[in-house]
Amino acid sequence: NNVSGLQIKGRFIRADSMIKLEMILYNSSSSTASDFEIMFNKNSFGLKPGTMSVIPMTSGQTFNSTIDCSIDQNNADMKTPPSCPYMVQVAVKCSLDVFYFQVPWQMHILLQSTPVSVNQTQCQQMANNVANKSSTSIYSPRFAGSMDDLKTRFKANCIYHVYDDGSSAVFASSTVNNIPVLLRWA
Repeated sequence: NNVSGLQIKGRFIRADSMIKLEMILYNSSSSTASDFEIMFNKNSFGLKPGTMSVIPMTSGQTFNSTIDCSIDQNNADMKTPPSCPYMVQVAVKCSLDVFYFQVPWQMHILLQSTPVSVNQTQCQQMANNVANKSSTSIYSPRFAGSMDDLKTRFKANCIYHVYDDGSSAVFASSTVNNIPVLLRWA
């Protein structure tokens, strides 16, 4: 918002199995900005911010803030399915004004950090259940590493190997609001 003079940059990260919002705030107004509060609109995953701790910012000051987020079913919009790219609408209120913006996030941020407990039969049943409904296919260039390298990279992003199926491998995960995610790598 150039009128009020507060610039905000934000991104979601996963650290220590927690979803966090990192923000950089810059006060380009001629006034001190204070009394910060944050709110997320209802969203498909029920993501809710914790407390925003920002000291009063004088003109020209930059402040880095990291906010722990949690999943709260009261903040979940169960009528609207998630869309890609994943975005959360954020409102930051301070003594200058109220600022609205959207923060995108990558899929791996939304995945639970604990492995899912599914076997080959359950994966096949889930795949059959969504085959006639909505599913998304993503095509990517060939991976240059070995299958073990791929499994290690996926695991680092909360996507776990379940079984091998001939010339492909099947991986599974679950979003923070328990939506199953299946991935077949051929």
